[in-house]
Amino acid sequence: MIGPTLPQQAAFSSPLCGMNVKFSPFEAFRLAFPCAENFGIVGKGKLLILDVLPEGRVACAASFDEPNAVFDCAWSEVAPNLIMIALGDGNVKLIDTNLKAIVHGFKDHQGEVYSVDASHQTPNLYLSSGFDGMVKLWDVEARGLVNTFAGHVGCVYSALWHPNTKEVFGSCSADSTARIWDIRDPRREMISIKGHFGEILSMDFNKYKDLVATGSIDKSIKLWDLRNLAVPALTLNGHKYAVRRVKCSPHEENIILSGSYDMSVIVWDTAAEVQKLAVRHSQHTEFVLGIDFNLFNKRQIASTSWDGRVYVWNWDCLLYTSDAADDLLCVDLGGRRIIKKKK
Repeated sequence: MIGPTLPQQAAFSSPLCGMNVKFSPFEAFRLAFPCAENFGIVGKGKLLILDVLPEGRVACAASFDEPNAVFDCAWSEVAPNLIMIALGDGNVKLIDTNLKAIVHGFKDHQGEVYSVDASHQTPNLYLSSGFDGMVKLWDVEARGLVNTFAGHVGCVYSALWHPNTKEVFGSCSADSTARIWDIRDPRREMISIKGHFGEILSMDFNKYKDLVATGSIDKSIKLWDLRNLAVPALTLNGHKYAVRRVKCSPHEENIILSGSYDMSVIVWDTAAEVQKLAVRHSQHTEFVLGIDFNLFNKRQIASTSWDGRVYVWNWDCLLYTSDAADDLLCVDLGGRRIIKKKK
């Protein structure tokens, strides 16, 4: 996919803690940035809409204040101005960024909502998951709850749609399992994946193969072949602490992105014969909670952290620089640490 010309790197800083970051599926330069005070434990939150400008600056195009933490967001798949947010008070809200107004609010979770996701193929349907161990299916056209999926024992950190099969979604939980569900049968999951030593904090589907990636507090990323779950198809080790977020590239079947409590972001190339760790980005100064691929530029990534910073960068750019106020900037390419002092 060929998109508009974008800078190879840009940075934005907020006094709030970054909770996630999502590129717009409609505009290559636009990002959504949910954030919160006090690490999301107590206090207010915001959703910021950020625009990456050609010269590398990042401008805040819109800001939406909430009395509670904003943990996640999901762009609409049919309208560039609609976005769903997940809140610390158990609500999910659909926002119109043009009108700067809440279109509708949904409340059924008992506790914090940690994730939301919009269906690519049935765009009126959204998933949410949270501290109460439940996954909720919402219909924004009918403005109501369709179903609740109960099966996990413990917080559900993420629920997300399968990229190719419209009735299927996945979820991962503090109960150390990742599960695959069919919305036509909410009584129980189709598949349960066990294999990590501890909570599974994140998962993602590979759109090109029958593979699922999972990230855990055991510091590993595991790839699972859904046709044979006896053992992981591949285990990736390189993070020093819990893997908070994992993403499969929408552009290339062999590229995986991960963010960790070790404050680093890693790009993995699973097709590499020897060194599968392709790039380590170590510029954040707190836990990395959000990562994403730009749908219009297969080499561009965004990341955010509890340090309040959003970095946008091209992972194949050898010397990484940004507008952030750092004295020393660095990126680790497959074990080779490249450092450039700021001018």
